[in-house]
Amino acid sequence: MTRTRLQWPTWIGVVADDLQAQRRFYRDVLGLRELESGEDWLQFELDGNVFELVARSELPQYDGRRCQVGFAVDDIRTA
Repeated sequence: MTRTRLQWPTWIGVVADDLQAQRRFYRDVLGLRELESGEDWLQFELDGNVFELVARSELPQYDGRRCQVGFAVDDIRTA
């Protein structure tokens, strides 16, 4: 079996109860640069990677506070 090298996360996503309050905190207090946004999500640049906030909703994947991490790998097919 070929081992793959797991690298540092390139994406972190957080489901937030109050998207606008979180936006103000990460942008205004911590000074993160906002990259893109939509009605129910927004992304910041964090050390060359993406930190994303998603508004809590009725959808099963967003119905509770949670966080996910996306890791980089050398070869996605091997991983």
